[in-house]
Amino acid sequence: FPIYNHLNKIIGFAGRIIGEEKQAKYLNSPETPIYNKGRTLYGMHLNKNEIISHKAAIVVEGYFDLIQLYQSNIKNVVAVSGTAFTDEHALAISKLCKTIYVAYDGDSAGIQAAIRAGYTILRNDLDAKIIHIPNKLDPDEWIQQEGPEGFKQAYKKAKNLLEFHYEIVSEEMNTDRDKIEFVNNVLFECSNI
Repeated sequence: FPIYNHLNKIIGFAGRIIGEEKQAKYLNSPETPIYNKGRTLYGMHLNKNEIISHKAAIVVEGYFDLIQLYQSNIKNVVAVSGTAFTDEHALAISKLCKTIYVAYDGDSAGIQAAIRAGYTILRNDLDAKIIHIPNKLDPDEWIQQEGPEGFKQAYKKAKNLLEFHYEIVSEEMNTDRDKIEFVNNVLFECSNI
């Protein structure tokens, strides 16, 4: 995959390994002064006008996720390039819209990454919404299995970050200590906003 900057210039390349479970799924060009994963959003050069017209951006984790959504006529989407969502990513999107939907993988790691991304979004004075992806699927797989309608419905029903965070954690809250830990985590995140 060629990786472009916001000026439509190629600044790096990425590849995806298919079928090999022992290796990392994605391989990216090494970081250079012009290619920095923490500042680069895959697809931004192509989809910025869609983001502006929808007044919202959807952030996904992988290149295939973005391509599958784009082919399903969901074009206000960008992907992080093998890194966590950063303040620089939020800043780049904030120039186009004020609402960011996070659609990370539906496994435990993806949900936790989505919650962290949500707090980064809030910290940058933007509205954070989380799209609930079915367990153990990513947006690419979900659309391949069921078509785009499920994703479109989940997009419409996306929850704000705090509501989503509470729902995820409340499934595992059995004691008062668990509740206190959740409140302390939210307070810690909010103190950075």
